[in-house]
Amino acid sequence: MLEKEEKWKGRAELFPYGERAIVEKIPADTGKKTLFPMNGKAEFAEKILPDGRRILLIKGEHFSDEACRITKEKIEPKIKEPEKWVFLIEGKNSSSAIPEIDLLVKIAERSGIPVEDPIISPYHMECIDEVVKKTGVKKEIVLISLTSIMMASTAKANTTEDKVIGGLADLWGYSKEYLRALLDNRFSITGCRNDEELGEMKKEIWSQIDKTSNELSKKRLEQLLEKYKDKEYIAAYVGLNHAVIFD
Repeated sequence: MLEKEEKWKGRAELFPYGERAIVEKIPADTGKKTLFPMNGKAEFAEKILPDGRRILLIKGEHFSDEACRITKEKIEPKIKEPEKWVFLIEGKNSSSAIPEIDLLVKIAERSGIPVEDPIISPYHMECIDEVVKKTGVKKEIVLISLTSIMMASTAKANTTEDKVIGGLADLWGYSKEYLRALLDNRFSITGCRNDEELGEMKKEIWSQIDKTSNELSKKRLEQLLEKYKDKEYIAAYVGLNHAVIFD
């Protein structure tokens, strides 16, 4: 078993390109070992801005050996003058959990390249407040929807509902008891009569949240491009859902 540092660093050399490599992740909240197939899809695109700067964009699904291959073949070899580069990486603070993000962050760190996260997450309070402002939907209803959506993924993420509620409570500045109370009273708060109606409501709210996240992220991207206007090369990595901000 390779140590984590060895396993993540230079993944494209550790596993042949095209193989469905398996990485081992040990979630801190469970201590259980979970195998994640490194078969996420990834695409590469190069864009030239009006001022001549170049964006080298990787867009893909998390846990992607293809994203690692693209990084090693199409981005790292081009870094001849690090002072001319900036990296814009979604989820840069979660790099220890996702190999391709970790690879990009470490390349930037070794070269002294600044790294920024261009994405305003759908779960960020800034995004939630904007949806409430635009739609008039009560914040409690949005919180119920997002908490329910996140809790539905507990099995896949190998975590527990209590950990999910605790994490969201910390993120949003509420108590776990408050979020649990919202869930317990979800029908009276939302006006939904059953789980089917609740499911439809969550779909509508997620659509608004997702759209707003990309709108806010687009503005953040513009701010970052202005902040680093002296950089000739922008290496970027985002999930497929957020790639639209680079259009």
